[in-house]
Amino acid sequence: MKKRGKITAKALDKKFDEGKEDILEHFDVKNAAKRIVLDMPLWMIQELDKEAARLGNSRQALIRSWLARLIDEKQRDEKKQAHG
Repeated sequence: MKKRGKITAKALDKKFDEGKEDILEHFDVKNAAKRIVLDMPLWMIQELDKEAARLGNSRQALIRSWLARLIDEKQRDEKKQAHG
């Protein structure tokens, strides 16, 4: 999807209302978030809450940072394996 120059809100509204063009090209969706529901045992939630409190963070921020770190490590490992 190729980025175009700036667009006014009025012009964007018109494009949307007409429905003829894709307006997503005017938005940065790379860092868009999606809400998920995750069931966990109570003991796990309690441990997450303890660690989040120790760090002065929210449970959500803790989970997000841990997952990001794991994904980064996995990608680094995959790159190392690919390059020998």
